Amino acid sequence: MANNILLYNAALNGFISGALAGAYQVDPIQADYTAIVSQAVVFAAAMDAAVPLDWGFGPQPPGTIEISNPDSTARTAAANSAQVEAQTIKPQLMQALCFGFAFQRYITGLPSTTFTRGIAAIKAVYFQTLLSGLYT
Repeated sequence: MANNILLYNAALNGFISGALAGAYQVDPIQADYTAIVSQAVVFAAAMDAAVPLDWGFGPQPPGTIEISNPDSTARTAAANSAQVEAQTIKPQLMQALCFGFAFQRYITGLPSTTFTRGIAAIKAVYFQTLLSGLYT
């Protein structure tokens, strides 16, 4: 189970889109993308494992709140701006960072340990950005 389902999905989407960015995609056969999607799942699971559960443990952007419940499910969007802001900012930031990491890296079959250094860097940038006070 994912620590932060919204962040897991953002990492998955970021990796896939980054790995395929700039590629001339004309292959209409769905099964031909199995390897890259499988690699994205490995990456996203490792990224998710590196980020603590966002329920009172992870840093929160000023004025926002956590995006996950204690059981790792996504919080239901509340009718307040802090919740909406958190559920927008955090996944978008994670997706953008994972996109940048995977940009045109169409590599498959790698174990999660291959991503250890990159994931540590993404995590550092993610938390520093959230705590920077840049978001209003």
